[in-house]
Amino acid sequence: MYAYIMTKNMPAVNEELARRFNSMGLTPIPLLGVFDVIIEVNADDEKQLYYDYNKPLTLIEGIKTSTYIAAETWEKEGGDTVLAYIMIEVKPLTLLNEVYNALKNKYGIKKISVVFGDTDIIATIASNDIKNLKNILQSIWDIDGVYRTSTLLNYNRI
Repeated sequence: MYAYIMTKNMPAVNEELARRFNSMGLTPIPLLGVFDVIIEVNADDEKQLYYDYNKPLTLIEGIKTSTYIAAETWEKEGGDTVLAYIMIEVKPLTLLNEVYNALKNKYGIKKISVVFGDTDIIATIASNDIKNLKNILQSIWDIDGVYRTSTLLNYNRI
């Protein structure tokens, strides 16, 4: 089971937090946007996702997490490092598969996951240049059925 855990109110990742993340086998990616950090995880099932990942994170004082479990994920091999995560809402009465499949053909998209939660799709953008992000976003907005997007930048890359 593939999932994204996003956090709010995350304190700066100091040595203690880095040790905690490392002991959990997690690599937090700091973000600019509505979330502070995103963590991609592979769990055997919902129970492992909760007990091994979500619960320990919520024990960090003040932190709030949102977890998006992927129903389906497509990933392009290789490419540049992750520049951004785009949370995509699909218009009501639009076939989710049509938007998902259209995204597979777009330049700069490294990974796409259909998820459960307050967003429908999370697309991972890989690029060697932040200037390309505008063009990649425009190509996403041009897809029939895309209602709204929210961009989360990997601030290690900007």
